[in-house]
Order: sequence, then structure tokens, then C-alpha cells
Amino acid sequence: MSIVKSLNNRHAVFYVELFFFTLYETFSISYLFVCQAGQFLIFLEMVVCPSRI
Repeated sequence: MSIVKSLNNRHAVFYVELFFFTLYETFSISYLFVCQAGQFLIFLEMVVCPSRI
């Protein structure tokens, strides 16, 4: 009985870690995407209106 309990606990810990890992990955990817988009917008502004900068 205790072996089954420990196995279930291990699976629960694994799923919690997986959940947090995917959450972290999603946040980091979206953060990188936002940074890239911001850099692209700045580049576009430099190309379109160079007199402003």
C-alpha cells in the first residue's frame, strides 16, 4: 500500500513540475516574442522615418 502511495506522490510531483515548466516556457517564449516585436518596430520606424530619430 505504501509503495503505491509513494508512486502516486511521485507522479503528482512530476505533473506539478511539468505544469510549472510549461508555464515558465510559455512565459519566456512570449517574452522573447514581445522583445523581438519591439526591436522590429524600432527598426521599422528607423527605416520609415529616419528624420525622427
